[in-house]
Amino acid sequence: TVTGFEGAHPLGAIVAEPTGGQRAIFYGVLSGARDSEQETLLIGTNDRTFVSQGIQATSQWRLPDLGPINQRLRIGARIHHDQINRLHTEDAFGIRGGVVTPTGRPRATVISNVGSAVAYAGSLVDEIAFYDFLIAPGIRFEHIQTTLEDRQSGLVVDGTQNVLLPGVGIIYQPIDVLAFVAGVHQGFSPVSPGQPSNVTPEVAVNYEGGARFTLAQRVGSHIRAEVIGFFSDYSNITGDCTFSSGCLEQNIDQQFNGGEANIFGLEATADALIVTPVDLQVPITASYTLTKTELLTAFTSDNPQLGEVQPGDELPYIPLHQLGATTGLEHPGWGGFALGVTYVDAMRESAGQGDEGLFTDSRVVFDLSANAKLLPELSVYGKIENLLDNHYILSRRPFGARPGRPRFFYAGVK
Repeated sequence: TVTGFEGAHPLGAIVAEPTGGQRAIFYGVLSGARDSEQETLLIGTNDRTFVSQGIQATSQWRLPDLGPINQRLRIGARIHHDQINRLHTEDAFGIRGGVVTPTGRPRATVISNVGSAVAYAGSLVDEIAFYDFLIAPGIRFEHIQTTLEDRQSGLVVDGTQNVLLPGVGIIYQPIDVLAFVAGVHQGFSPVSPGQPSNVTPEVAVNYEGGARFTLAQRVGSHIRAEVIGFFSDYSNITGDCTFSSGCLEQNIDQQFNGGEANIFGLEATADALIVTPVDLQVPITASYTLTKTELLTAFTSDNPQLGEVQPGDELPYIPLHQLGATTGLEHPGWGGFALGVTYVDAMRESAGQGDEGLFTDSRVVFDLSANAKLLPELSVYGKIENLLDNHYILSRRPFGARPGRPRFFYAGVK
């Protein structure tokens, strides 16, 4: 991957404004319009190896009834291990006659480390049912051990985190077709291995509430709908500097505090299955999500998606509106087809307010899928994504505008 020019000249800034002063020279080298002189292009690897493994066990007991009160106790235990092995290197190149040419400089190792975490978790949930109510209070405890070993310096940084996470969910069902739901849960995201001591875990209290409607018209047909409002109150929201977000090499994998923030909105979903007299089924689904964000604390970040944050700024890359819908025709014996449409609102590409800054394009994408049963044991399927081959800017990170996926087709046999 091209990481930039030597001397901390990020490609994103050069591509964004390629006509001014020294940037015009760098852009000329990058595009092959001129040969490099003192300009050295750095091309590096982002080589990483991941491990994610664990084991968990759950058990449940039905407790003796206490009059109208029925209880079911659920207990869980889990051990989880994550590891990442990084080896990032860079080679130096010049441009001669539009051709990328090695300078002969020895390969440089930029990052060489291994980070790991082991989490021990236990949970307890008591599902209490009485009359038209179901109340489920619960609690989870986690003990997390982290280690980061820098193979270049030989430095090893160990960390330990303990957290107790309570929560409760409630369902009230006054009639068969209607239920009201609500919940309050503690949210938590641990600090990554090897972070500075001033980085604290991400902590939030998450609230949700809404209603569910279910109507079974007859055998095989149904209609379901759900509307849920949510509010996440962050006492500290954290962020990570990544290569794809446009961070400089020396800041990659660094975590930072973002202070207080609110994320809130609503989700609405509906689906129906309509059975026709000729043994055909018409499935219909629809969904809508509204998401608002607000950062409440001023801070400065090396992540260009955030930068200088002021109270009231919105988070980047979170669309205000998202919609989706599918419909089709299915036959139990021979298969069927489905047409789906997705709308994603424009997203700001850096924290800010109002219309300031750059935004991605809003987009509408259609997908078409089909399957056919040739034999009871054999079927074929296919899908065309972005059926109309719509063009849109998905992001300008890390090195300028990136398009969404063009029309894409795949097929297979089961």
